[in-house]
Amino acid sequence: MTTVKLIDLKGLSSEERERRLFGALDEVRTGGSVQVSLEFNPLPLAYALKAGGEFRVDYLREGPAEWVLELIRTAQPAEKREQLKELLRQARQGSLSPEGQEQARDLLRVLDVATLALLERDLAREGMSQADIRQLLAGLHLQVLGDSLASLGPASAAAHPLRTLMEEHQSILAALNSLDEVARELEAAPSLEAARRQLERLRRLLAQLQEAESHHRREEEVIFPRLERLGILEPPALMRQDHERLRRRKQRL
Repeated sequence: MTTVKLIDLKGLSSEERERRLFGALDEVRTGGSVQVSLEFNPLPLAYALKAGGEFRVDYLREGPAEWVLELIRTAQPAEKREQLKELLRQARQGSLSPEGQEQARDLLRVLDVATLALLERDLAREGMSQADIRQLLAGLHLQVLGDSLASLGPASAAAHPLRTLMEEHQSILAALNSLDEVARELEAAPSLEAARRQLERLRRLLAQLQEAESHHRREEEVIFPRLERLGILEPPALMRQDHERLRRRKQRL
């Protein structure tokens, strides 16, 4: 009788939980299985693994204090992982075609979170920086999200809370770019009188960027923790890094 390995992920940080889970899944061969124990319902994880087509997911225990899943590998992800890796290499070099972008989005929709973590590890071992990897994947995630919102129809997509957050995010980036431009114009202004128009524009932009902090807090205090409790770890981590970059850029300007 074969003993199935049980991985207890209860009480771990999201980073440690992710490391242990993905490491274990990497070792599971086709037909093999592993059991995972968590203190919350891992519905997003189960859905992602099923959608990837490489694992069958069975619930062995369903709360309230513990959920136990058995993950049975039905296929190996290597081929799809290699395809997405090659597309990300092309994207980093700026040579990814529109057809390649569409193929990358399609792969991102079906690859499970474990496979994406292994993909990140492989690219890092090849020398690609973690920042570049996350930036490329974040761009794809946003494109997939945009496709999903568009599929809701014009009225539904326009009213969706995620659409509001995405539009606020674009507005913040536009304000920072405008602030760059105003700063250059102020440096080049020959006199205070000549700079009055730019100073008024600067005042409006600074007021707009002060409001941006409430946008970040809404995401960090409400949305991100909820996603992480559901086992959705990568998008919040990417967006937190983006917020810190925006804050540093605002401070520098």
